[in-house]
Amino acid sequence: MKLSAFDPGSGRSSGDRGERVNPSDVVGTALLIKVNGVKEGVMTKHGGPKEMVEIDLCGVDSKKVALDQGWFNEALIDALRPYMGQVIAVKLAYHTGASGRPYIVAEGVTEEESKRAQALLDKENPFSDQTGQSNGNGSGPVAVAEPPLTAASSGPRW
Repeated sequence: MKLSAFDPGSGRSSGDRGERVNPSDVVGTALLIKVNGVKEGVMTKHGGPKEMVEIDLCGVDSKKVALDQGWFNEALIDALRPYMGQVIAVKLAYHTGASGRPYIVAEGVTEEESKRAQALLDKENPFSDQTGQSNGNGSGPVAVAEPPLTAASSGPRW
């Protein structure tokens, strides 16, 4: 039997290999999100099974990319589900539920952020891997949700 060498990046396609980005890491940051799908019945460390939205994301201003992310937040799953196979520009924000507990939701970006997002896509496909192969259709117009009436942003952190 021959021993194979372990490549920690072999399961990743590009960018910061192995980096996991939590929704709370990117609250207030303009993002390009490519919605790859929704998986059902995913077991979690907190019990399961749960739904998970599979995404690739890119910071509009930082151009930092994280591929193959899985988010379990129900509000985000519901908001992103209609955009499967599409690239959208959004910001994440904290809202407070009826119980008083905060949760993260997807909101629209400003017109200026939308223009920067589209310019980034016009220049390159941030979701292609190192060989130039796309993880999905990253070209074409960006679908943009309407911005919230009061957009309080803590500024880009990611």
